Amino acid sequence: LGQYPTPMLLIVDEAHLSLSNSWMEIVEFYDTWTVGLTATPIRLDGKPLGSIYNSLVTGITTKELIQQKRLSPYEYYAPVSVDTDNLRIQAGDFLVKDLEQLMNDRAIYSNVLKSWERLAKGQKTIAYCVSITHAEETAKMFNEAGYPAAEIDGTTPMKRRDQIMQDFRDGKTMVICNVGIISEGVSIDDVTCCLLLRPTESHALYWQQGMRCMRYQPGKVATVIDCVGN
Repeated sequence: LGQYPTPMLLIVDEAHLSLSNSWMEIVEFYDTWTVGLTATPIRLDGKPLGSIYNSLVTGITTKELIQQKRLSPYEYYAPVSVDTDNLRIQAGDFLVKDLEQLMNDRAIYSNVLKSWERLAKGQKTIAYCVSITHAEETAKMFNEAGYPAAEIDGTTPMKRRDQIMQDFRDGKTMVICNVGIISEGVSIDDVTCCLLLRPTESHALYWQQGMRCMRYQPGKVATVIDCVGN
């Protein structure tokens, strides 16, 4: 801070994160005009974005973006249902420990695989999991069924992470099972399927994950398989 002259304008990407302490420090230090851009202007903790921004300029709708060929059309399936009624909530979302216990049920794994084979077999797929253990078990399930899969999470070493992502981009891996890695800021145009295996109360997390397969390509129809009733 202070090593550059005060800019006339700050542009904040993923602006729903700009109430974090690190972002607020920058915004308050420079105290200048600030524009925030985000697809998901909502926070789980309920902190108001209006403490930084004076007005909200609404973008066009998902439907219009599809019509303009900026996003791909999609088919949405909810073939499996899990009971989240008794899950505990912390900081506005389900407790991860409870989610892991719920999703590690063998019957759920079986139903998930059958649903994917019926609806998206062979498609390049991003699976969203609740924990490292859950992601590892999900990748193991796909591999044992003959579908090349890999697991990635925040503890994956950067060199290994880069290789996993490159193999996925190159088509060597069909299914990538991730925890908190592939949501904001990741664009892989030829991903055609998102497999939702993480129940969430967060609208922002749901949108960021569910629409990751909707990057536009001519003739592409994305498939969203929601196995957790989001």
